[in-house]
Amino acid sequence: DDPMEEAWMDSLSRAELPKQRSNAFPPSAANTKTLRFKQDKVHDFAWFADKRFVVRSSEVVLPRSGRTVKTYALFTPKNATLWADAVSYVNESVRFYSDWVGDYPYEVCTAVDGTISAGGGMEYPMITIIGDMGDKLSLDQVIAHEVGHNWFYGMLASNERDHPWMDEGMNSFFEQRYMDTRYPGQLALDIQGLPIKLLPKGQGPSFRMQNELMYRYNARRNWDSPTASASTAFTEADYGTTVYAKFALIFDQLRASLGEALFDSCTHAYFNEWAGKHPQPGDVRASYERTSGKDLGWCFGELIGTADKPDVKARKLKNGELTYRSTAVDGFPFPVTAWNRTDSIGTVWIDGKSGRHTIALPWPNATRIRIDDAARTLDIDRRNNEVRSSGLLKRARLPEIKFLAGLERDDRRSIYWSPAIGYNTHDGFMAGLALHNTTF
Repeated sequence: DDPMEEAWMDSLSRAELPKQRSNAFPPSAANTKTLRFKQDKVHDFAWFADKRFVVRSSEVVLPRSGRTVKTYALFTPKNATLWADAVSYVNESVRFYSDWVGDYPYEVCTAVDGTISAGGGMEYPMITIIGDMGDKLSLDQVIAHEVGHNWFYGMLASNERDHPWMDEGMNSFFEQRYMDTRYPGQLALDIQGLPIKLLPKGQGPSFRMQNELMYRYNARRNWDSPTASASTAFTEADYGTTVYAKFALIFDQLRASLGEALFDSCTHAYFNEWAGKHPQPGDVRASYERTSGKDLGWCFGELIGTADKPDVKARKLKNGELTYRSTAVDGFPFPVTAWNRTDSIGTVWIDGKSGRHTIALPWPNATRIRIDDAARTLDIDRRNNEVRSSGLLKRARLPEIKFLAGLERDDRRSIYWSPAIGYNTHDGFMAGLALHNTTF
């Protein structure tokens, strides 16, 4: 907290971006100075220095308290173009997390450009170091994730080794929410850049769907561990697909089922009660259940506590009554969307029950329903989620026939085909056709 040092940093921030993008080290100055850093309510710290740093400083006003937080982005000349707007990413991260989780309590937040071997970035209280990123979208995403750790690893001080979902998992959900809020409709992956065109032009997975594809990769093979496992129980791939991707989906389903306002109230209550107190898993569940007034065993028990893969199947639709079969525990919520012919007539959330059940829907004139039409639950297979009240093949659509390969569809089976050539000494060469139903 040195006014002269802050004024010097602000003066550096006003300088133009360097025209030379060389990362060569300049000569050291002959004189030295001493800086003293002091901060309470932290359980870790880091400090970075580089003579080449380009500085950008800014401020962000917290949406709830109105406090002002000083922000910095420090980057090397080589990455100046990529990092030119990075301080705004720090601002938005602090602003959104403060709104959704709880007020950022510190005076400063900084992102640093650096070469590291710890993945995309590494978090510390008030400061994060970010690895090499290929584009501004990825840089914004990684900065948001690492800044977000200030809340779960930092202020709440959760133990990532024992309960990684309480830190990496919860933070990954808010990272997903941040990206879908900042970039609505943005594709998470440049699918069209792949040699095989998996999707029609202009289509690709959202940030949520990217997490779902990662989750399915292990879950469909039963290679996944229970989400609540300690960090040592996961393989390297499973740690990413379960702790990061699956947990983001779990809390996305919780948010969708509770509604955004109630979900945010639950998160605020948890943060305000447990910031700085090292909460345990039971404390998270108790706080969310107390604030929501609901039994959330389906979330904290089945989806977090086990490796179960719930599957909800639509079986029959007659006179506005839906018959479904669920492999999930009682209380597993799912949305039902209805149509009358081609007109959508509404969506309602159901607190499902395990087994086969029939429920009355609010639309006696519904001719078609689909469970989880917007893909907001952990339903492992949505290809059995639709049923019509009349006609042939009430529970199925004709399969998609597609050349070579593709991503799984939610509304129907797929059959992929490709030419095949066979040979044996009796028949010689033979032309044929190869058929399969799964690419990824």
